[in-house]
Amino acid sequence: MLKKKLSIIFARLKKPFKKDPRKLLPGIYFIFLFAAFVLTLLFAAFPSLITCSSIFGTEFCVPTGIYLGLFVSLPGYIILGNIFTRISKLPTLLSFLLIIGVSALFYYFCGLFLDSYRKGNSEKRIKLIIILLLVSLSFVSLLLL
Repeated sequence: MLKKKLSIIFARLKKPFKKDPRKLLPGIYFIFLFAAFVLTLLFAAFPSLITCSSIFGTEFCVPTGIYLGLFVSLPGYIILGNIFTRISKLPTLLSFLLIIGVSALFYYFCGLFLDSYRKGNSEKRIKLIIILLLVSLSFVSLLLL
């Protein structure tokens, strides 16, 4: 009886993950961004929602919602953050939107890679292009640090 109920629960939990990862990973990213926004709003009522961490050797304490937003948007900050330091007159809202867009694009490419790996496509050229694109973006980002 318990085994049957657990199998039904696991089947329902696995159902969304059978979808297309190209759409699923950016969707999960936007869900986390929405949760970060809600946690940031809750910070006004509960000031103890603070998270302290150390990223790239710099220690900082921020509200938990902002920390979650920064964490899930880290690919965009790594790729575009160093470019934005050279552009001084970029509006803040535009830079946020660009970082969110690049992060969503990064998660889309990760989902594309997982989808092609899962399906076992015989088109090795597509897999090679996706791998080279992700590696080059990572390499360029590390050089900009």
